[in-house]
Amino acid sequence: CSQFAQSLRVRHVGLLYRVSQNAAFRLVEHDPLANAQRLDADLPVASPVIAALAAAATPLSARDLRDALIGTPVPASTRAWLADVAYDLWWPIVSRGGLQAVLLFGPRSGEFQPDEIELIALSARQIGVALENAQFARELEQLSRSAMQTRDDERRRVSRELHDHIIQPLVGLNFALSLDR
Repeated sequence: CSQFAQSLRVRHVGLLYRVSQNAAFRLVEHDPLANAQRLDADLPVASPVIAALAAAATPLSARDLRDALIGTPVPASTRAWLADVAYDLWWPIVSRGGLQAVLLFGPRSGEFQPDEIELIALSARQIGVALENAQFARELEQLSRSAMQTRDDERRRVSRELHDHIIQPLVGLNFALSLDR
């Protein structure tokens, strides 16, 4: 966020990112003067703000986002955070068929130049790829843990089967044969 702030000459830069697949979005930000109103808590995936950003799937101005939320029940703390002038441009990052993160850019003097827009778009795509890779790594780790658990469960089952259905009768047979001698 701080590198974006320096290269784009904006005061505030934030990244609203999905904490886990179905939980919430959390904000990390670069705000050196700590002037921006803070988001009180994580935004649930089902929040109207996230729904509006996901529906747009294209960059929105703060005004466009507020207009999209007119008539929508938004908690007072979230509405106050949105009314703050800290973020003028909201850039959704969509990957794997859904909203994964949002880049937030604070006030600056003047419009973004075409090369700056290109930099933001390229960065947003790279962030999307990085988030997808992180999600794939988490899924792979879960699958690996599940496979190891299944393997261990199967080993225990086979061990029980051997003990109860094969070894015990063989021991009994061996004992009976030794008595017959």
